[in-house]
Amino acid sequence: HTETGVGNGPVRLPGLESAATLNVRGSDWPLLTLRAPGTPRRGKPSVVTGTARLAKSHRAATGLRLSLGGEGCGLAASAPGRPLGTAVVGRDGTWRLSTSTVNSVWCARYGELTTGREQTASWVAQVAGVTALRGLTGHVTAAPASRTTAKDTNVRVRGRVWPALGGGDVRLQRQVGRSWREVGQAVAGSTGTYTLIATPPNRGANAYRVQLRGAAAYRGATSSTFIITAR
Repeated sequence: HTETGVGNGPVRLPGLESAATLNVRGSDWPLLTLRAPGTPRRGKPSVVTGTARLAKSHRAATGLRLSLGGEGCGLAASAPGRPLGTAVVGRDGTWRLSTSTVNSVWCARYGELTTGREQTASWVAQVAGVTALRGLTGHVTAAPASRTTAKDTNVRVRGRVWPALGGGDVRLQRQVGRSWREVGQAVAGSTGTYTLIATPPNRGANAYRVQLRGAAAYRGATSSTFIITAR
């Protein structure tokens, strides 16, 4: 059967069972629990933990390999989410995974099917947990590929945002007098990285910075100012 658990409580989903892509029979199946990490902190890993014990004998499911998923995973069998890696159940029935990624949803599943390196979004059972992402302090870095260039020449500006939830809105700004003028926009990827293009219009020093726009989970942030000198 197909079974999904939220927190420590299993939830039967008949709709998924009728659309199952695999059939599994057994007499003492593993039951999973998952404890989601608390509020994430920049520079600190998030640790997700849980247990896996056999339903009837209550023995530890030692050696069971679990697939861990993050943002985007959930109740739908077609949503494997962001792959985070694997964890193996120990002799005491516990498992853990440490990751630098930030997620609001965490899933652990066993019996996952794969085709080569691709996930098929099919598994025997999974359990999910939630981390509330509110009021985080965003962070953004920015560095030009070159500090000197010819006037009106494109220079790539690369950086990273935190938290890396995908879709982070970053804006390149150039200083004009005492104000800042927006001259570029990009969207950070799922790993938090982005690329912008700076085109210094003036000979001499051109001051730039990158702003990360705030979102529901985090407050906005501004990078350190950097100079591109045009000749």
